Amino acid sequence: MPEQYWSNLLQIIRLFRESVTSESENHSQDPTIVEAIEDLGLVHAMLEVKDEKPLSLQEALAEMERE
Repeated sequence: MPEQYWSNLLQIIRLFRESVTSESENHSQDPTIVEAIEDLGLVHAMLEVKDEKPLSLQEALAEMERE
């Protein structure tokens, strides 16, 4: 797994812990945790398709029609 994946995961855990503590009630609306989760989702999506062969335009259009 890429180093950025673990960095993002640790950031999410840290932000979650901060958001549920009584000393930082305003963190629950902090967009930073949303951005970290989105980044983590992007890393997962990139890992899922990293070994896929790119389709030609015709192949992509044909696959879209099948779906």
